[in-house]
Amino acid sequence: MRTWVFQAAIMAVVLAGCGGGLGTAPLSSGSRTCEYSASHAGTAPPKFSLAVTLPDGGVQSCATLLSPDAGSGLPSSFGGEVSGWVTEAGVTAFSLDTCAAGTGCSPAVYRFAIDAPDLTVALPLGRQVTVTWRLSSVVGRACRQELVVGDGSPADVAPGTWPALWLAGADSTAELSIPAPFAVVQQALFCNPFASPTPRCGGAFPPDDYALVFTPASGEPPLSLSTGKTGTLALSTAAGLQQHLTVHNLRSYQPALCDDYWNWGWWAAGHAGASGQLE
Repeated sequence: MRTWVFQAAIMAVVLAGCGGGLGTAPLSSGSRTCEYSASHAGTAPPKFSLAVTLPDGGVQSCATLLSPDAGSGLPSSFGGEVSGWVTEAGVTAFSLDTCAAGTGCSPAVYRFAIDAPDLTVALPLGRQVTVTWRLSSVVGRACRQELVVGDGSPADVAPGTWPALWLAGADSTAELSIPAPFAVVQQALFCNPFASPTPRCGGAFPPDDYALVFTPASGEPPLSLSTGKTGTLALSTAAGLQQHLTVHNLRSYQPALCDDYWNWGWWAAGHAGASGQLE
């Protein structure tokens, strides 16, 4: 068992390209509006959100991290990694206890509440999993959120291999800073015909729509998804089996606004068969 908490500072390609058009006008019959220039005033963008309740009752969330009432002593990030057994399993939350039943240790229960469009959390009761998470503030304007839920314990996985994945997700970032069995990068879709190769206002990307490209570390084909699209990603696990993940791109675009660099979000979910094993 390993537990610690810190406070601190493809199977298919589903790619809806742009290839022309200007402003918010439809690009072609049946295509979507370019997100980089569309007005989203009054509407909340789709997000992947995470809140973690620690055994002592403390809560790690973006609301806590960015609270204006917390004072200057507030850390710039939350995060941790825990291995334990699932004691609660709902469609939007799960809990795990780092104390194995019958071992005489004191219960230490962590609860993870997750909110994301079209995502159902499905973890079997009694299953051993390892959860790694990180929440960090970005210049006081956004909250970067990352989560990876792997099967079993890290001690059961040989170096250079990956456990089967139950769940992963990120918000206000495309890339993960915590270990995961796939990499995620942005790929321009050229919705903006006048995009400069130099990003505006110091951002990392020029104003445009982007696909998120998920590339398995085990060598399977990558999966490319534009905003709002869902696909299936195949990857090989440490046990030598092939797993199929449902992956959903919540949003991936850079608007033509300064200081608005956080329009990235996605989730990936594994599926258990009748036996309870990931498939």
